[in-house]
Amino acid sequence: MNAASLCRTCVLAACLAWSGGTLGLAAQDAGQQRHVPIPRLATPSDLTEAEALLAEATRLEQTPDPSGWLRAASLHIRSAQHRPLGDERVFRCLFRAAQILRALGRIDAAQRTLEQSATHARLYGHIEREAEALMGAGWLAAERGDTPAMNRLLSRAYLLTYSPVLPGELREEVRRRVLLPVAPRAVTVAALY
Repeated sequence: MNAASLCRTCVLAACLAWSGGTLGLAAQDAGQQRHVPIPRLATPSDLTEAEALLAEATRLEQTPDPSGWLRAASLHIRSAQHRPLGDERVFRCLFRAAQILRALGRIDAAQRTLEQSATHARLYGHIEREAEALMGAGWLAAERGDTPAMNRLLSRAYLLTYSPVLPGELREEVRRRVLLPVAPRAVTVAALY
């Protein structure tokens, strides 16, 4: 971890601690708020544990037994939890876990895991990964028949296409994938919450 990354990590941790442990974000439903817990700083033993969990998850993915795959998804999630703030492997671990859960038919769990990966990507400025995870979560919501969640997630992905940070080819891919099954519709900030 370089000095700039460490400084950002310390500032983020201090801001979150100062806020009292959670940040109340926009209400999702009347009376229900989402909270972001204080992330903990990873220790060297956490990194060792994260790598061991990832290695075991990778090994289990190669087995022909689906129960091994479910354990692999769980280990990918645990590996992500042991990684330091801003580590890009958090996104990869969560994204891989979601892929495994989807393959096992656990659509709801896969959607939640993709939403977690999108949140991680957003917190650390990985807009391309956030868009990818939001689109995946949106399509999983559609597969489950949860139209409000699908609209919310795909609307968030679509709004990212207005960011100058998103490369042009990805911007067009996101727009194409989001608008594929429906006529263009108005996307508003209110639709996100």
